[in-house]
Amino acid sequence: LDIEAIIDRPECIADFDKLMKCASDGSDHRSCCAQKDVPRKCLNWCRGEAVTTGAAACAIQYTKTIVGCFQENQNRLPGPPQNVILEKILGEEVIVSWEPPMKNPSSVEGYRVYWHSADYNHINQNENISSLQQYNGLGTSRLDARETSITISGLQHNVHYELVVKAGNNYG
Repeated sequence: LDIEAIIDRPECIADFDKLMKCASDGSDHRSCCAQKDVPRKCLNWCRGEAVTTGAAACAIQYTKTIVGCFQENQNRLPGPPQNVILEKILGEEVIVSWEPPMKNPSSVEGYRVYWHSADYNHINQNENISSLQQYNGLGTSRLDARETSITISGLQHNVHYELVVKAGNNYG
């Protein structure tokens, strides 16, 4: 990929998020990017997500660094876990299981599971946490695992939850 040709074309900025999503290859390169002084506002591209403010400035100043991290870590970082399955045990417990990532499965040192209530009305009424706070991560729980399953307990009846499983190692 000739990144120079893309950076110098303003008409490409509108599709830059798509390019970065593909280039990140399902891995989270934020650790490498932060070590190389990519500013916080540009870090979403390091994990293949959209940059919401300052995309043009991020593209001009930091694309080479971000793409450098993609190249540096392509054989180091694991991809996302596959085939996540939830199995209800009791009303308040579930077993979450998954398969190792397709990309660099041998590089996985552990997994991190995040979850939070997706029922924002329930949160606002019962816990005084606003939807904006929930969206920004407050109220999110997490567990670390070495194996490919965990049990989550303390869940509430009739509440929908959102859950994410990430594979990681000392590179990210």
